[in-house]
Amino acid sequence: TQVASNTAYMVGGCWIDTNGTTEGNRVYGCSFIGNLTTETGKDEWSGPYGCALYCKQGATVEGCLFEDNILTLAYMYDGGAACSLSANSSFANCIFRGNRMGVDGYQSHEYVTGAAICLNNGTKLGVKSCVFEDNWSHSSGAAIGAGLNGGNLAMTIEDCIFTGNIAANDKYGVIRSANADTRVRNCYFAKN
Repeated sequence: TQVASNTAYMVGGCWIDTNGTTEGNRVYGCSFIGNLTTETGKDEWSGPYGCALYCKQGATVEGCLFEDNILTLAYMYDGGAACSLSANSSFANCIFRGNRMGVDGYQSHEYVTGAAICLNNGTKLGVKSCVFEDNWSHSSGAAIGAGLNGGNLAMTIEDCIFTGNIAANDKYGVIRSANADTRVRNCYFAKN
């Protein structure tokens, strides 16, 4: 399945909301390419969320491509090509390439984070065997941002490759982890 070249106010690609259950939420072998989420006029405590994929109740995401997705202007706790709030999510064997969060010339809030993946609010995040390449964040966490809205986040990142990811304001680089028990194992970082 390909989700490509969509434009929306809050989520440019796909929104998964299953009314409280995470059982069976699986995204497999999908491509999310060139989706655009625009944000104008909302207050700082709401959307947009995940310009390609938003999993309100969490999901297992495997073998997916997230490429050239753009979230133009973000406020607090928003982010990334894929975003999950108040839920457990896992990503395996995915590629995140060329995703952008925030735009030069616009001021994004310091808490905007995770151009590829953003997780918040007591979530559990597992990332395994994924590639993060040339992602760009106006604020922080060029690849992954987690835990900025409190909660008891547990994050494990294993066997991943991070290359060419840029946090434009030079804060918190590739991974931003706040309020999170974070474990990074057997990963490769270069030219970030």
